[in-house]
Amino acid sequence: MLDAAGAGTVCYASDYCHWDCHFPDSVRDIVEARDLNFDQKERILGLNAIDFFELENLPEPGALKIAQQTWEKSDGEKATAKRYEARENV
Repeated sequence: MLDAAGAGTVCYASDYCHWDCHFPDSVRDIVEARDLNFDQKERILGLNAIDFFELENLPEPGALKIAQQTWEKSDGEKATAKRYEARENV
């Protein structure tokens, strides 16, 4: 899609949740997509909408980095909990 329409035209649709939505991980699917670079992900997840709606006076975009850090922390906590549970069951 980005090749055909251009990286500055695709916006993320956050109107959860319908039958084809990977709820609650649809944003994570984009963040972890290996065929998109960081700039493309930031454009899709926010900057394109900001440009389209001509929004002003917004904070610097940081959602992509924050999401990655949050998921890494959450995934780490889940792994620790699983190891703890495994030790209790021995």
